[in-house]
Parts: sequence; structure tokens; C-alpha cells
Amino acid sequence: MTTTGLSAGPSRVAGGLPDADECRALVTSALHHGAPPMASQPILGLSAGRVVAYEALSRFAPELPSYSPDVWFSMAHECGLGAMFEARAVDLALRAGAERPAGTLLSVNVSPSVLSTRELHDVLPFDLTGLQFEITEKEVVEDGDHFQVVLKALRDRGARVAVDDVGEGYAGLQRVLSLSPDVIKLDRSLVTGVQSEPVKAALVEAIVRYAARVGAEVCAEGVENLDDLYVLADLDVAEAQGWVIGMPSPTFEAASEAATLTCQSSYQRTLALGSRA
Repeated sequence: MTTTGLSAGPSRVAGGLPDADECRALVTSALHHGAPPMASQPILGLSAGRVVAYEALSRFAPELPSYSPDVWFSMAHECGLGAMFEARAVDLALRAGAERPAGTLLSVNVSPSVLSTRELHDVLPFDLTGLQFEITEKEVVEDGDHFQVVLKALRDRGARVAVDDVGEGYAGLQRVLSLSPDVIKLDRSLVTGVQSEPVKAALVEAIVRYAARVGAEVCAEGVENLDDLYVLADLDVAEAQGWVIGMPSPTFEAASEAATLTCQSSYQRTLALGSRA
């Protein structure tokens, strides 16, 4: 999840969040302004060089206080409106997502504590095919067994599960892998500079290999230059998103031509060298 996603993570304003009453007033005002409207960012499949999904990202009206989306969602949770606020964001994302290109997934960010709430399930269709839930690694899951039941129920209805922000601060993978995710999303701290930092490249390669053994794919977030994208494709990272691929937009845009050509170049090199299965 990028910083423009929706999250109940630990983001804070300087000096901490406002008190609960002020948070409620701010969040209520945002709702009255139609918040949080959604933008979409393309996720590129690196083997074929085509868009395979779009991540829904929250935006807030310019007349509202200029907090980051993470802070807005943290304030909603602070005043007891977190589940409702996240559910509204998912609802808006689903409505907008009806216009996305055929064959692409829609990826939405949801806090673990919200996944089983009535507020969220009231806005979800029964058939969740084509929908991917991104779960942040930052929020601790209190009851792991119950959470596994919740995830299984969503998967049984067709949803995919991704774990977001993996590798932030080079965190371990034990908690992540216990969720058996379909997609492991690498945090930008692990992705940025991978072309010139062998340690990062080795970590990415190790995660890709382990993910393949457990049946998961790896998506790199925050990709901002073509050199990093080329190396990620060469390391068998399945998907990537970031500014060099496509900026968040109110409409569902194609990936940049430069990013597409970079992926195709990596793939052609792989075929020539025969280095991958």
C-alpha cells in the first residue's frame, strides 16, 4: 500500500492525532465533502508487460485539511468510525472499478480489524471474483485463528489476498507467511535502488523464491525508475507498480510505454539466456 492508500496504520500528525471529538468532527466533515473519492494506479505484470490490476487509492478534497490519507483513516479509527470510513472507501472503489478494463483485478486496502465487520460486508457483493484485499503488515492481528477463518471465507467467494508493506524496515516474513497470501507486496524501502544495491537484490530474490514455494506471487511497490524495474523483472518479481509505470488517476490508465518496453526487453533477454524456468 502506498502512502496514498487507505489504511488504519500508525501514521500520525505532528504531536499526535487530535482528540476523539476533533477526529470525529474532521472525519464527519470529510464525509460531507464526499470523501474519500478514489483514484487508481496500474499494476504491471512483468512477464507479459501488461496491466493486470489496479490499486484503489484514496483522495481528499482540497478544501479539507491537508492530512495524508493514512492520517485520515487513523483519525477515523481514533473516533470509532474506522470500519465505516474504510467500508465507504471500498464501496466507492467498487463502483469506480466497474469501469476498469476487462480481465484486470481491483485491489483495495482493508485493515485486518475491518475485514470481518458488518460495515464492510454490507458493501461487498457475494461474488468477490476479481477483487483483491490488501492487508497491511503494520496492524497486529490479535486472533490469528479467527483471522484465518475470515480470510478463507473471502477466498471461498473468489477474492485474493495480498499482504502490503512487506520488508518495511526489513521485517521478517513469519507473520506474513502465516496468512498464506496470494500476493506479497514489497515495500518501497526494499525496492528503491535494487539495481545498484546487491543486498536488496539478494533479499528480493530470496523472497521471490520462497513465495514460489508457497504458491504466492511478489509485487514490488514504489518503482520509480526503469533500471530498478528491469532488475525486478529479471529477478522474477511478478508484478510492479509505481510512478514509472503509471501515476494514480481518476480513470483506469494504461501503463507507460517505457515500462512496458522495459519488461519486454527483460523477457527477451531471459529467453535468449535461458536463465529461468
